Amino acid sequence: KISKEEMLANLNRQIEMASYEAALEEKRQAYAKRPKKRVLTSASTKRAADAAYLESWRRKIEYLGNLNYPNEAKKRRIHGELRLLVSINSDGTLREMKVLKSSGHRILDQAAMEIVRIAAPFSVFPPEIKQDTDILEIIRTWR
Repeated sequence: KISKEEMLANLNRQIEMASYEAALEEKRQAYAKRPKKRVLTSASTKRAADAAYLESWRRKIEYLGNLNYPNEAKKRRIHGELRLLVSINSDGTLREMKVLKSSGHRILDQAAMEIVRIAAPFSVFPPEIKQDTDILEIIRTWR
């Protein structure tokens, strides 16, 4: 025969397990809803649709970059190299930007970010990209 204490302990364990299972299910659902991200770099891009999107994006950025290069940097002959991460939503809107490696010159870092803001919005993802990607993260070295 099971004592009241044992029954109570078993009941408490069952309640605790149900609580853990509910929390786990909640985390599973949140994980399933998270946006699908992919990272593109010129070196890692293999799929034709990715390569075409990245090339179109690069051309637009370079064109606007040449038009909007800071006069102060030209006058002072400031040059540098920076790595920038640009996150784009599937509708082409700019999600976020982050300097991964500074050029060492604030004027160049800010100019690169301003050029991306001017260039946005970007092209809507084509169906080949949209089918498995909600957010594209483009990592580019600016020279």
